[in-house]
Amino acid sequence: MGYFCAVWLFVGGILCLNLYVGYFLVEYEKVYTDARMTILTEDQERWVKIQKFIIREKFEYGLYRIPKNNFRKFLLRVVKSRTFDISMISCVFGNMVILAMTYDDDPPFYELILQDLNLCFTICFIVEFCVKIVALGASGYFFIGWNKFDFFLVATSILELILNSYLTIN
Repeated sequence: MGYFCAVWLFVGGILCLNLYVGYFLVEYEKVYTDARMTILTEDQERWVKIQKFIIREKFEYGLYRIPKNNFRKFLLRVVKSRTFDISMISCVFGNMVILAMTYDDDPPFYELILQDLNLCFTICFIVEFCVKIVALGASGYFFIGWNKFDFFLVATSILELILNSYLTIN
């Protein structure tokens, strides 16, 4: 009985503390906005909002530096297109499904089919990497954080293909 009461007191204390902290945060926000409105004019307030927006937005270097080569311009349009994004997201989900379809004691032909499908998706990701690196250039490609992650995944996938082919040969 004592343990039960102690737990309820602990939970009640946390809830009360959360209530007090929430109240103080709301009051602080009210005082802060009231004080700010008395100091800044409406134009200054708009300027502050625009500056905050500029700071929050990340400039995508590679997408705004238009290449001079016509082939690279074409590839940049392809990379920026919604169809390309949707097709690559579909490949990611398809690869997830294929990787999730393995199970213990699966037949050899089933495992071979899954490996071949995984190889097809890996080739799609390598092609995506090549198209993006040509379209954006190396500096533009590696400026975007998701591309760094994609590069890591493509590099590890290539390493996996090399190791698997080496192990099957020996």
